[in-house]
Amino acid sequence: MRTKTQVRVRYADTDAAGIVHYARYLAYLEAARADALRTVGLSSEMIAICSVQTWLVQAVLRYRAPARFDDLLDVYAWVVDAANSQFRFAYEIQRPADQVLIGTSETLHTWADRQSHASINSPDWLQAALNQLRA
Repeated sequence: MRTKTQVRVRYADTDAAGIVHYARYLAYLEAARADALRTVGLSSEMIAICSVQTWLVQAVLRYRAPARFDDLLDVYAWVVDAANSQFRFAYEIQRPADQVLIGTSETLHTWADRQSHASINSPDWLQAALNQLRA
């Protein structure tokens, strides 16, 4: 299931040329990922209560077109792989006003025990939730 999160580009997100700074896209991806997880009943707080945490291991972004101050962006997120201790999200960032694809991305995450910080396999309830987000 692909989920959609809308973000509005703030002035603080832009560089001196008025274009979204490349690093700000990571925050947009995080917002979309958190919204996607919420749609299947998972919040960061709920995951933490269960002594599990997730770590970002890798992020790959492909920039296609610039976004600028005050642009409204649609950030689509979905799970492409979820197995054992890792899961991978894919994203598309579009500007709906003119249907321009701003960029695409993938992030790789791993599950860890909140106390020991050791990598763990995904508990069944987390795996089931992630499977609902597969496109």
